Amino acid sequence: NIQWVVPTLSSLCTGFGLFPKFFLQLLNYIVDASLMFAASAIAGTTFMRSLAINPLFACYIYESIVINNCQTLVRTIAIVSVPSPFVFNFNGRQIR
Repeated sequence: NIQWVVPTLSSLCTGFGLFPKFFLQLLNYIVDASLMFAASAIAGTTFMRSLAINPLFACYIYESIVINNCQTLVRTIAIVSVPSPFVFNFNGRQIR
């Protein structure tokens, strides 16, 4: 029988090897491809990566929230965050 630690350690080493190889090269490509808008492109990439990871923890959030209607909380956060790009677009110089 193989103990659970052995596959975990091997996947840990693989993960540490793949992170610099793919993720950092992706960020370098994004910066080189969009020089003037590199910060926005990296922010979009980070947002999409976070959105892709969302299903891993969404069930735990729904189970741990005591509010009866959890979907109302998620919708409220989404509606409140909708105007933020427009606010930053129009008031960007004042905020900086």
